[in-house]
Amino acid sequence: MSQVQVKTESDSFSVPAPITGLVMEEIEVNNNLREIWDDEKIRKFKGGWQCLWCSRNFSGSDSGRAMTHVSKMRVFDINGIGFCKANIPDEHLISYQLLAQRKQQERDDKEERLNVRKHHLQNTNTSITETFFNKKQKTSVNGTIPNKISANSSHANQVSDLSNCSLSTKSK
Repeated sequence: MSQVQVKTESDSFSVPAPITGLVMEEIEVNNNLREIWDDEKIRKFKGGWQCLWCSRNFSGSDSGRAMTHVSKMRVFDINGIGFCKANIPDEHLISYQLLAQRKQQERDDKEERLNVRKHHLQNTNTSITETFFNKKQKTSVNGTIPNKISANSSHANQVSDLSNCSLSTKSK
């Protein structure tokens, strides 16, 4: 597979050529796209968007679908949208592919951070639960279980005295 040398404002690297038969060449790429909607060839409107390369209109405003369409590669495992049939110049196509790769990496990084937090919370909850049950099982210095009334406590004696009482009611 042939390679294309890509130069951005901050970097220079090779990527596989997006079009078969392309020979090694240098291409200036706009790497300033932060969102697909920043590109002049993707027009967003209420209820949808339009690809100005092929002039097709699409419903919804899913940026992943728009990136899949113009980058001609699957983004975020999105199906159900075709690749743009227009002849997109290499510098734009590579720019879209770089944006798609960056967005995919951002999504993967976010998912990894969420998994780390989830794992940390699960470990913390397990630790708190173990600590709670370990404290419940410990006994006090004199051997009695905390939070229970011992047989020789004054409260227990009062309860037993009440059990010997009877209630009487006078009826008239």
